[in-house]
Amino acid sequence: MMHSIFLTALLLLSSGFASGQVASGENSSTGVLSDMALIRVGGGNASGFEILSPVGGWDTPEYADGMLISIRTKWYPRILSLPRLPGGQRETIIDVHIRGNGTIGHMGRHTSTGNTAQDKAAWDAVRAAAPFRPLPPELQKDKTLKLRFHFNYNLPQADGRPACGPPPAGTFRVNSEVTAPRMQSSPDAEFSESARRDKYQGEAELSLTVAEDGQVRDVCVSQSLGEGLDEKSVEAIRNWKFEPGTRQGKPVPVRIAVTTNFHLY
Repeated sequence: MMHSIFLTALLLLSSGFASGQVASGENSSTGVLSDMALIRVGGGNASGFEILSPVGGWDTPEYADGMLISIRTKWYPRILSLPRLPGGQRETIIDVHIRGNGTIGHMGRHTSTGNTAQDKAAWDAVRAAAPFRPLPPELQKDKTLKLRFHFNYNLPQADGRPACGPPPAGTFRVNSEVTAPRMQSSPDAEFSESARRDKYQGEAELSLTVAEDGQVRDVCVSQSLGEGLDEKSVEAIRNWKFEPGTRQGKPVPVRIAVTTNFHLY
């Protein structure tokens, strides 16, 4: 199967974790603390999808990415209060059929973690995220998009996919006084063998520091994709090169977030 990988660097200028404030080892904002809690959840629990019925002539993976983003916003808060269960990594898999108008036509649990609360958190997140964006008008009448969403709990810690914590002390965020780093070189990541074999796709979000010399430092995973794709993302991003951000005309270490998108065609 042909495949391609899209890596898009996104400077997050919105409120919350990547707001235009100087980052330090501590944060007194309750909103930021809440964001940090969600980031810890996102880095330790992975989610992605398979496309069971691709719709020809239309960017199905891009649509599924949008669904995944919406589902994660509902899933992460639901698992914040779940206890970490013994026995290591567990997975819930849910099949979802989307009608042309973006509503759910069918849901079915393909695989259970064996824990009711974990299965329910994933199921309820999909339900809460609906309805989704309608399919293109020419596909709305006769097409149903069939997807399989994977929800992996309790990912093991690994050097190749460090989960994000508080931003490193002494780093800055982009704001009116701090200019954004500019990308100079961004080598592509490779699909992992397991993801290619399983036709597993989706989007990971990572954070990094662009140092004063334009080198990448302190890469971590804030929204995990799983199937070895987080590790592939970290490996590639560590080799990216930037023109550093500046404050009052001088290079400073700037904290930014990036997304990596893995799509199979």
